[in-house]
Amino acid sequence: MMSTAITEVSAAPGPKIYVDPVSATISALGENTTVTIKCENVVNYYGADFWLRYNGSVVDPVEVTVDGPGQVAPPPGPQRALSVSIVSNTVRFSCMFVYAEGAADFDGNGTVAWITFEGITEGNSTLNFDLAWTAMYEINYGTTPPTLSEMTIDPPEDGEIIVIPEFPAVMVVTLLLIATLAAASLGKIVWSRKRRGPVTA
Repeated sequence: MMSTAITEVSAAPGPKIYVDPVSATISALGENTTVTIKCENVVNYYGADFWLRYNGSVVDPVEVTVDGPGQVAPPPGPQRALSVSIVSNTVRFSCMFVYAEGAADFDGNGTVAWITFEGITEGNSTLNFDLAWTAMYEINYGTTPPTLSEMTIDPPEDGEIIVIPEFPAVMVVTLLLIATLAAASLGKIVWSRKRRGPVTA
């Protein structure tokens, strides 16, 4: 009897959008950190929408841009239609390419947007995609004129920002004072023993 070898073929990873890094830290109130919204495994990418929810009592978005290293958007100009608004603790983002202006599609992996947050209170803020308002689009060149359709994507991957309060200056001064007093006391003990000389039996 002949045996038949069965070879498993794993499916190629699908397109996805996600927050990078998964966890970011702001080490003092009033300081900033920037997270990226990235895409992977896209073909004929022609734009994206997303709503990203955050904890407005912990962080505040101060800048959103699509320009930077590895950007998927066309350079600033008429080839892209960009819309960003901050509503109800949500970054509402849309960046679509403009076919009439000759925008080229994007393939592969890249950065959709950079979002800079300021830490306003100690705590943790999750960065959650609203699935009902998150999508990536591809251009179909087989129609005249070409049309856009929504990609089938893997579930978006969320992130978080942790805000750690700055160590209070008064505590730093207090600890330095304690350390100084401890060192002085230790020095007195050592000097006193030296003056008495060695202990003999």
